Amino acid sequence: METQNGQLLVADLDEIRELLDESYDVTKDKRKESAEMNSLAKATAKQHKTWISKKDLMKIKDIIHYKERGWVNGGPLEKDPDVDYPDKVSPIFIKLLESFMALNRVGKVDELNPYIDAMIPYGINISVNQDSLDTHAPKMNKEVEINDVMNTVKQMGRHQAKICELSDIISKEDAQQAEDANWIPKGEYKKVYDLYEKIRDAKNSKNEDSAADKVDDKYQDQMLKMTQVERAWTQVYNKELL
Repeated sequence: METQNGQLLVADLDEIRELLDESYDVTKDKRKESAEMNSLAKATAKQHKTWISKKDLMKIKDIIHYKERGWVNGGPLEKDPDVDYPDKVSPIFIKLLESFMALNRVGKVDELNPYIDAMIPYGINISVNQDSLDTHAPKMNKEVEINDVMNTVKQMGRHQAKICELSDIISKEDAQQAEDANWIPKGEYKKVYDLYEKIRDAKNSKNEDSAADKVDDKYQDQMLKMTQVERAWTQVYNKELL
């Protein structure tokens, strides 16, 4: 976002018209591809409706098409966060592995039993080689240490429940009140509140000037973005770019 003396630079409208027109051509191509893909899925699902649905076909398409994208070192249990359109299944198995390893350290892998057992009627059995799991995520040696960790986990859970409850007050109750008061749409309240929070924190900061500068930078950046967004919406709505 280019500025000069704090002012947002005005774009070349002819260039923007050309850009929007190009994007619209791309959108038309996307719509055509999506329509053809959906037609294929719908027709095949209709032909084989006893066995497969359109939803199944879409899921299979995603699994196969995105497979291996973002894998690290040739395996699905690490992912490259910078890869566009990453593997759709890999995150499921990464989370499963992380869950097994974390729970094994405190001897609580059985916490996963309800999930594992729920798969059995579908013919899917997940087995654990305890020796291998212990090699990668060793269990704590003493029961007293495990008990101490689990007591901490219980206390953390109580805090987490309160955090969720308090977060809901801001994101749901307070946001709704802001909208009811005709101040700001509830979906935007949290963004504005985040700025308010930073301003209040800056006032209480030991290094108030530095904290205030960060708040000012965030505000100015957001105002420039909003100005740019508002101008773009207005130009499109007023058909200035057709």
